[in-house]
Amino acid sequence: MKTKLKLIIISTFFLILFLAIGLNGMNFKVNKFEKLLSDFQAEESPVYDLRMNYCTVLRVESEVKTGLTLGQKVYKKIIINPGEYYFYISAHEDEITFKAPNYNSKTIKVPRKGLKMGQVYYVRLESVKEPIVKKQQPKIPKKMPIVQDKSSKSTLLITKQGIEFELTQCFYASESITMVFDVTNHKADREISLVERAKTGYVRIIDDKGMEYRSSKMTFGTKSGHYHSNGIKDVTVVEDVTTQLIYNFEKIKNNPKYIKRMDILMFIPEYNSYFTLKFRDIEIQY
Repeated sequence: MKTKLKLIIISTFFLILFLAIGLNGMNFKVNKFEKLLSDFQAEESPVYDLRMNYCTVLRVESEVKTGLTLGQKVYKKIIINPGEYYFYISAHEDEITFKAPNYNSKTIKVPRKGLKMGQVYYVRLESVKEPIVKKQQPKIPKKMPIVQDKSSKSTLLITKQGIEFELTQCFYASESITMVFDVTNHKADREISLVERAKTGYVRIIDDKGMEYRSSKMTFGTKSGHYHSNGIKDVTVVEDVTTQLIYNFEKIKNNPKYIKRMDILMFIPEYNSYFTLKFRDIEIQY
């Protein structure tokens, strides 16, 4: 009896070990990667990336019921059904990495002509149980936040009437400069407007070559605005809640190294006043 029990325990141990090894050896195989012209998810529920462009949407089908993720930045993820997903990503991505618990990561190139903004692509993933030697993936350096040089006169954080604006990113891509701020209201809930122009001035940047540019697009949380709408009006800022504010400046071809000055305009109804926030000497990340 004892011998039989011992055999059962040993058999169970090796079965668990075998399953664990098998799961760790699971791999993805991409069967399809093509445009899905019959799906209008990207148009009906659009999302912007950090460059203020419409996201591409991947409709992915897989045997992974809930734990599938991407190695790239995902702006929105929707689980349609178990094993069926929508992933919103930037159209500027040139490769996609699929990840899941107990699976080896799988990186593939996007279609030859690249991804199109506002388009849905269908991806079918197959689970392959045969062990495959996992390739060493190159480490992608994370985008570093802006660090203020204490020896310079740079201004990266301004607080006006209890509202804090902290510049966290400034980067150049595709002839555009994107400025990202964290905005925190340190007083009671209230309304503000982030306008593009007023009698006191307008939103702009001036680079180290003396070139001036106006902001073409801006977003604050889930709200967006542009030149024709004169920014974003009447938004509620909640006490001690941080919201991301993004400005985009386009058609910049001279590859500047620094933003020497940036002006932001804010209107606070309770004071019936416009306030101009001036940020200076900001290094541009490439």
